[in-house]
Amino acid sequence: MANAPQMQTELKLAGAALNAEPILSDDNETYDSTQSLIPKAWETPLQMPMDGMSPSDLCKEDRKAYCEQILGNLSSVFRALREQAHVARARLLSDGQNGHPATMESPKCEIADEARHHAIEALLNWYYRKDQDQKETVAYIGAVSATPHTLKALHELNRLKHEFSDLLVTLRDALDPLSNTRGDMHDIFGMLSENAPVNLSRKAAGSLVRHLLHSKLNIRQLVRTIPIVDELPYSIRWRWIDSPSSVRIDRVKLLDMLERKYDHPESRYDFETVAGVTDPDFCLKKGQSNDLRISIKLSGTAGTKAQEGEPSKPYLDFKSRLPVFYEAAPADYYRKEPTYSIAPANAPKRKRKGLTESEPFLMTLPVHRYKKNTGSAE
Repeated sequence: MANAPQMQTELKLAGAALNAEPILSDDNETYDSTQSLIPKAWETPLQMPMDGMSPSDLCKEDRKAYCEQILGNLSSVFRALREQAHVARARLLSDGQNGHPATMESPKCEIADEARHHAIEALLNWYYRKDQDQKETVAYIGAVSATPHTLKALHELNRLKHEFSDLLVTLRDALDPLSNTRGDMHDIFGMLSENAPVNLSRKAAGSLVRHLLHSKLNIRQLVRTIPIVDELPYSIRWRWIDSPSSVRIDRVKLLDMLERKYDHPESRYDFETVAGVTDPDFCLKKGQSNDLRISIKLSGTAGTKAQEGEPSKPYLDFKSRLPVFYEAAPADYYRKEPTYSIAPANAPKRKRKGLTESEPFLMTLPVHRYKKNTGSAE
């Protein structure tokens, strides 16, 4: 991350950028970290549990401190995300003033400055808009040229996003019904807010974080990874695809899910079915999702940036609803931008090679067996 004086300079540049339209929503501009319900004293590195221990091995006092550290680090990383986003914004605006190209197809922009402003808005759009569905994420299709200095700031922003995601996973684990820390979390939330949600579960982690950090925080949009290409690509292609949404579930967890419903005859039958096979894991289908796939053909310079001994890759693929940010061309280079294309909705679709059996394995859950476990893999 940039040092403190440099960051302060860039934050001032972001606020004073000439001819820049407002990018941040009112929720961003009016956010005050002092209004966070999480005490700043809890913002310390996670020191517990020690190596080889689990939270269940801790005494009650240490479990309480462990839970406080999880919440404190969520607050600390969220603040760092906001600061780093402003740094990235300042650098992107500076790149635009230096004439680096930008294009946006959704929303459609005719000039580079307008496209760059919308791309910056995409980076900072972390809050629910009016009438936006809880599971909806806003899609942006575009590509923006940036200097290596700017791409470095975006990489740091991605690192913080991943850190925030990891902390959310830790929070969900602490709220698991089988975890000894769930009761401690309940006590802590009750102490922090009289209006804290009563239902504490893994699924409630997102609403709890919104309650503590910002009531309109869209966590899906906050943590999505920024597509970054550390060179000037030849071409960028976008395509909407329908892809199955599924999770890998291990044998023990699946048996536990079925055991909770053991009073129902169908669940009891499914429990015995799973117990009768030796598969270490299964595929739990959750439905279909409409994803935006980005295919990027590299220009060949990636090989010079790859680590020694690793082969260079001619293509990159992302699944993202954010604009692509790529390294600006040298001043005297023969081309300044890649070519762009968006696949039409009726374009031929490549048939995916399924990794699971086509028919569900159980009666009560959409669980499928992996072909590698059944011997039917080609």
